[in-house]
Amino acid sequence: LLTMATQIKVILFIPFITIFITFTYVMFMQQPLYESSATLLLPKKSSNLDGIAGLASQFGVNVPNETGADLSSPSIFPELVQSRTFAEKILKNYFYTDRYKKKLSLLAILTYGDGSAGNGRDTLVTNALGSLQSMIQFLPDPRSSFSIIKVTAFEPLFAKELAEAV
Repeated sequence: LLTMATQIKVILFIPFITIFITFTYVMFMQQPLYESSATLLLPKKSSNLDGIAGLASQFGVNVPNETGADLSSPSIFPELVQSRTFAEKILKNYFYTDRYKKKLSLLAILTYGDGSAGNGRDTLVTNALGSLQSMIQFLPDPRSSFSIIKVTAFEPLFAKELAEAV
């Protein structure tokens, strides 16, 4: 107790400074982010050979049960959401933001804003691709047929509209 009594200033000073710095950062420096999510029901691809494969296996015939993922398979949705082709299509959509007080394309919102585009379209798409991929998450649930698309943005209405567009 004697050691603690001599160091009482340090014991009180360090938590006070830590709380002050945390409060200042959260209230004045950190930009608030808003999250919007959409739940999707993706059908599981079932094979018509399941019953026949079970019957054939009883007689010693091995029928392969695996089906490959084709272009209509829901298992490729996570890769599609993160692809450049998807990004190029969604970057053309227009969204209203309170930051700019008007409708702008998603490409403009993520890159040059209200000003003029200084670079070519391909350069702007490449720059916006990283931002867009960090904003959109596709979370499949392996236990069920439901998947969740989460969109994180700097405004709540913008996050909602972007989630609907995705």
